[in-house]
Amino acid sequence: MLPHRTAAVACLGCVLALTMASGVVAAPDPGTGTTAIASDGDRPSPTVALVRGKQSGETHDAALVRLPIDPPLRVGISDLDHHWQFELGRWHSGISRSVGHVATAWHVSWQPRQSATLRPYVEAALGLAAFDHTQVGARRLGSHVHFTEQLGADLQLGRQWRIGWRYAHYSNAGLRSPNDGVDMHSLMVQWRP
Repeated sequence: MLPHRTAAVACLGCVLALTMASGVVAAPDPGTGTTAIASDGDRPSPTVALVRGKQSGETHDAALVRLPIDPPLRVGISDLDHHWQFELGRWHSGISRSVGHVATAWHVSWQPRQSATLRPYVEAALGLAAFDHTQVGARRLGSHVHFTEQLGADLQLGRQWRIGWRYAHYSNAGLRSPNDGVDMHSLMVQWRP
């Protein structure tokens, strides 16, 4: 599990992000020029996810907040969506200290538009990550800043829940040596208010 301090920061960040992006926006009133609170009903709501992965003796726990950028683009019988993801996580290994990281990534996802309760969902992402140490288990990373590429497949359960698999790769793209990189397969549970 996440250490208490990391879990508290992750929960606080999730609550703040959900509050800020819940579809309530500040907009200037054209008649008076003052700012009024308005609801944007077309904007999708943010989501919160918990991720747990294990590979080669290392365990990864993370809390994610996904903030939608725009309403989904309707393409034929499917929806094409994109959003920013903010991640706070911790890597645990039996052979070295635990390593914390923060990351942000731009996600593009595809989902068929259908009325079924169970809907498949696939996504890809590119982003940046910062690690507080340059070694995760036996892997030497060479730097604190890394690029991340992610692929995922989920199953949406009704309107609020999704479960799925995610593959994530973190490395410095060979900009610094050594560049062992970190690969992780994870299970994810996601909730949308």
